[in-house]
Amino acid sequence: MPALNLNISEFEAPDIPLSAVSENHKERWRKMENFTTNLLMRHMAPRLDAFRLGIGFPFTSADWGLDVDRWIRRAMEYCPVVMEIQLTDAFGVRYQLPKLVSCHLKRLVLYAVYLEHSFAEQLHSGCPVLEDLVLWECHEFRGLQSDTLKNLVVHNCSSGDADILLIRTPLASLRLDFLYNSYRNGILLGTGKFLVKASISLRSGMLFQRSEAILLGSLFNVTSLGLQTINAMAVLDKEFDKSPAFDNLRTLSLNHCFHNKRDVNKFKALGRLLQKSTNLEKLTLQNFWYDETMKVQIANKKMFNTVRPVVGPIGFPMLENLRTLSLDGCDLHDNFRLLRHFLWSSPNLEKLTVRLCKLPKVLPGGKGKAKSKKTYCQFQNLVGFKCQKLKSTEIIYKNGSKTQGLVSLFLGISGCAPKNTITLTKYEDDPDFW
Repeated sequence: MPALNLNISEFEAPDIPLSAVSENHKERWRKMENFTTNLLMRHMAPRLDAFRLGIGFPFTSADWGLDVDRWIRRAMEYCPVVMEIQLTDAFGVRYQLPKLVSCHLKRLVLYAVYLEHSFAEQLHSGCPVLEDLVLWECHEFRGLQSDTLKNLVVHNCSSGDADILLIRTPLASLRLDFLYNSYRNGILLGTGKFLVKASISLRSGMLFQRSEAILLGSLFNVTSLGLQTINAMAVLDKEFDKSPAFDNLRTLSLNHCFHNKRDVNKFKALGRLLQKSTNLEKLTLQNFWYDETMKVQIANKKMFNTVRPVVGPIGFPMLENLRTLSLDGCDLHDNFRLLRHFLWSSPNLEKLTVRLCKLPKVLPGGKGKAKSKKTYCQFQNLVGFKCQKLKSTEIIYKNGSKTQGLVSLFLGISGCAPKNTITLTKYEDDPDFW
C-alpha cells in the first residue's frame, strides 16, 4: 500500500527572498495547498499504509486550519494504518483535530495538537484497533481509555484544568516525559498486569510526594524500568512501602534521581528501591551526585580501612542476580563509597562500567614505581568482597582524570576476581556535537 509524506520543508519559494519572511511563507503554503489538495483528490488507491503531515513554521494563511482539516478528513477516507500530524505551537497557533473514526488506524502520532475534551472517548469508540499512540507537546490532554492500546508515549503534554492524569489501557510499554509542572495531584495508571516496560521522567517537584510514590508503586509489574529526576522522599514515602515488590524487574536505569538536600535521603532512597528490586540483572546509575556541602573528608585515614555504611536504617540489599552494573557520571570522590557498596552486595557481577565519574584524589608523594606502589597500598584493602564471576571492568575517562586510585582498587582485589580484565578507554568529545 502507498504512503503519503507531506512536509512544508519540501516546498520552496525561490523567487521570493528569505528576507521577505511573510511573503515567502505565504508562497510556500500556496504551493503546498495546491499540491496536497490535488494529490488527495486525484489519489485512486483504495487504502493508504501511512499519511504523514508536517508543518513546522508560523502560519500566514488565514485558512490554514481549514486546509489541514480538509487534508486530514480526505486522508481518513483512505483508511491509513499510520497517521502522523506534526504542527507547531509557536506564536499561539492552536489546532484541534477533526473527529477520528477509523477501523484500520493502528498508529497515531500527534505533535503540538490541541485535544478536545472528548479525545479519549473518540479514540476508545472511533479507533477500535489502535495500538500505538504518541502525543508530543499536545495541549489539554486529560487522559486515555482504550481496550487495544499497547504502546503509549506522552512527552511534555499539559492541561489547563485537569490536575489528575488518568490512563486506563492494557499497555505493554509506557513512556512519560514531563518538563513542566502539570497534573499536580497525580498520574494514575490502570494498566493491570500487562505493563512490562516503562520510562518515567518528571520535572522536579511536579507531583506531590505521595502522588509520585503512588505512580512509582503502580509500575511494580514491569521487567524494564527507566526513571529520571525522581524525588528521594517519594521512594521513602509510606505509600511506596504499600506497593508490591518489583519481582519481575530485570533492567533498571536511574538518571538524576533521588534529588534531595540531604545525602542521607539519597542513599536511603536508592537502598529502598533496590530492596524492592532484588531480582535485578542489569543496573545503570547516571548522575548520582552528593551535595557539595556534604563532601566526605577524604583526608580521614580511617575511611581507607573500612566500608562506610549507608546511613540510616535502610541499607543496600544483596543483589544475587545482578550481572551488569554501569556507573555513568556518578560521584565516587568519597573513597568510592557508592562503588564499594555495589561490589560488596553483588556476588555474581560479571560486567562493570565506570564512565566519566568523579574520582578521589590520590595522596601525593613519590615518583614512578614508588608512587604507583603507594597508590596501590592506599586502596588495596578498601573492599572485602567476593566477585569470582567478574570478567570485565571498563573505565572510561576524560583527559586529565586521575584514574590511578580506581585501577589500584581493582588490582587490590584481583585475588577475589581472578578472571577480571581491566580496560581503560579515553573518552573523546564528539567534534560534530554542536
